[in-house]
Order: sequence, then structure tokens, then C-alpha cells
Amino acid sequence: MEKIIPSWAKSANSIIDLRILSVSLIIISVISILTMIKSGEIRPAEIPGLNSSTTLLAVIPKNIGYSDVIFSLDGNRVAYIGSENGGKFAVIDGRPEKKYDDVQNIFFSPDGRRIAYTARKGDRSLILLDGDEGPEFSGIRIPAFSSNSENFAYIADESDGSSVILNGRERKKYGSISWMRFSPDGKRLAYLAHDDNKSFIVLDGARNREFDYVSEFTFSPDGKRYAYVADNDGKNLLIRDGQQISAQEIIKSPTFSPDSSKLAYIAGRKNELSVFLDGKSGNKYENVDPRQLVFSPDSSSLAYAAKADGKYFIVTDGEEGPPYESLDARHISFSPDSSRTAYLAHTAGRATIVIDGRETGLNRTAWRPIFSPDSKHLTYLISNDEKSSIVLDGNAGPELNIVWGPIFSPDSRKLIYWHKIGGKFRLNDYVDGEYDGIWATVFTPDSGKILYGALIGRELWWLAEEIR
Repeated sequence: MEKIIPSWAKSANSIIDLRILSVSLIIISVISILTMIKSGEIRPAEIPGLNSSTTLLAVIPKNIGYSDVIFSLDGNRVAYIGSENGGKFAVIDGRPEKKYDDVQNIFFSPDGRRIAYTARKGDRSLILLDGDEGPEFSGIRIPAFSSNSENFAYIADESDGSSVILNGRERKKYGSISWMRFSPDGKRLAYLAHDDNKSFIVLDGARNREFDYVSEFTFSPDGKRYAYVADNDGKNLLIRDGQQISAQEIIKSPTFSPDSSKLAYIAGRKNELSVFLDGKSGNKYENVDPRQLVFSPDSSSLAYAAKADGKYFIVTDGEEGPPYESLDARHISFSPDSSRTAYLAHTAGRATIVIDGRETGLNRTAWRPIFSPDSKHLTYLISNDEKSSIVLDGNAGPELNIVWGPIFSPDSRKLIYWHKIGGKFRLNDYVDGEYDGIWATVFTPDSGKILYGALIGRELWWLAEEIR
């Protein structure tokens, strides 16, 4: 394929075809957002049965209202919530289901084979899983499939307490349950329960030790380990795999490395905080940003944002970077090969991206930098006034109404982002067309096609476009 590089992206090091795609700015549920394919989260090769053909999946009848459109990650299915005569109902693959007083939170399993949503009958709520009604409760929260699509769970609330329903079976009821989550491998389930003014983790159905309060639970990426912060008598405790490994005035942000072998966390006391890595303390600082401790993909390096003498800086493997007025640890990025870093900093009231220790220009705002899969290219979003631009390898593109992105293709040679023009969402340059909505954009594993869900009038299409 011939490479055509936009004039604004041409540089001695640039070899990427950069064209502009668009996507609809829609209001969807948190669950829908989590299932959207984002850069670095889900790769095309990891989606079994990925539909690489253009397919009309459903037509929305003219006589009904609709909302919450969602496509399965593999592009084979579509669903939405329909409304008619005061009632609501799920429409799955073009087929309407039973009408209820309300329907919410419709979502597919990761493999696209299963679907669930919450319905309401009067003042009672129930889950519909693969078309089957579950028991009714006063309230239902956090329905979720496991990552392997094999398990389904949610929190059920009644006036006398809360319980977790796992694969149709109700677990032990407690006074209340705050949250519930599956392990990354989909094999384990944890939730935070409360009884008699005490808090405790329930893991794989077993009740753990009681504390005054529990927070910041996390699984390791392989799902085999876990850690959380507990509070007893005003003291913070760090619990790892059921064992207390630290007790300090302040403990925050337990974080496992990508290979699950290391655990980092923030600990100390007010104005004297350190990052501990496998129990070994780093330097003390006035503050350490608790929002993210960042391991490199190969687990060999650790970076975080710290404050000393009124200034903020990035600490990477114990080495302090230059000081700034402010930093945001959520915007620290390592390249996939772990050799490069980039982060967002603020100076003189303006934003700059620091790449491999070198500052870029100042802008009103900037967003998290993203490296290409081959680690050779870097992109980020900048904004001045009401318009935004994508910056690729230091070169800013045109100012547009950008609503999502950017993402790199698997081969690192193409970059897409979505923008809106005149009330329509367009896929410019790579493909033609104007759309009323676009969802779940992804490249094929060979980077030869762009796949996405689109709304054209009242037709819901999965489109597979050759990259010209």
C-alpha cells in the first residue's frame, strides 16, 4: 500500500499515514464505555470471531424511540433500548423483547455471545440474562460479565441488606455491599461488604478479616494475587494475599506490576510520604500523587508524581525529573517496549508534554500521550479555545471538533481520531460517508481495514472499510 503522509505530519522521522476518522458523541452508560475498544486496551487479534465484512445488523422502526445503542466487540451483534407508549424494551439483533416500566444498562459479554440488561416492574428491579428473567429485588447494581464471559454477577439490594448474585445463585446477605469486581482473568470475584459497623472483603465466597474500613482493593493482572488498604483504630494497614505487610499512618494506591510479581504503594505520614516497592522505601516527599503509580510494560521500571519544596516532578526508578507547577500522574505513559516515557506537566499556567525528558510547546490544555505499538511514534491531543488538534511526532494537525481518540493501527503506520462536522460524523480520507453515529472503531489485525458500528438514518450497520 502506498503511504500518503499529511503535510502537517511530514517530518524526517514520520512514516505514518495519518487520516481523520469520525465517531458520534453519544450519551451511553458506563458499561457501554467500558466495552468500547480503546487504544492499548483490546487488540483486534484478541477479539474472537471479529466480523470483517460489512453487515446490516438492524433497522430501528420509525414508530419507536430508541437510546443506548451498543455493538458487540466482535461486530456481529447490536442492541438498543426501545420506547413506545410509556414502556421500554430491549431490542437485540433487531428483535424486540418484553416491555417493562423501564430498561437500563444493556450490554454484551466480551465475546459477544451473551447479553444482559436491568428492567423495572413498578418498584422492583430484575436482570434479564440471555432473555431469561431473574428474581426481583428492590434495587440492582453493578451487573457485570467476567472477562472470559463465563461468569455473570450483580449486587441485589433489599431493605434488610444486600447480596451478590453469581451465575443465578444468591450469596450470603450482608448489611450492605459497596462494590463488586471480577479478577482480570475472570476466574475470581471480590466484593466489599459491611456488617455491624465493620467492613471486610468477600473473596471467592469466603469472608476475610474485619476492619473499621476497607478501600483500594486491587487484583494482580494474572488474577492470582490481591491487595487492599484497611483501617483499624486510625491506622492504615496494607493487606496482601490475606496477610498484613505494613501498618502506617497513611497507606495509599497499592499497585501490582504487569507481570504480577511486584507490589508498589504510597505510605508514611502527612508531608512525609514515600513510595514502597516490595517493601523497600524510596525518598520522602511532601506528597505523592495517589491517582497512579505507573509500571513500565516489562515491569522493570516504576514512575510516579511527587511534590517537594512546593514543586512537582516525576520520579522514575528513584531519579527525579525537572520541577513544574503541577503534574497529573494519570498522564504518565511508558512506550510498549518500556524504553521511552512521556507525561503531562504544567508551567506558567500552560500545559506541556514532556517526552523522554524534553518539553514540547505550551498549550492551554493537553491530554495523555500515547505511544504507537512499535514505540517509535507519539501522539497526544492539545486544545486551544474551543478546538482541538492531534499532535503526531511533534507536528500539530488541523483544529477540529475532536470527540474521541487517537488510536494507532496495529502496524503503527496509521492513526485515527474522530471528529464532528456540521452535526454529522464523518470518516474523512480513508473512507467516504457521513453518519449519525459511530461506535467501537477498531483495525483488523493486519491494519488493512477499519471496522466500526454506524447509524445511518435508522439503520445500524457494522462497516468494514478497506483502507485506500
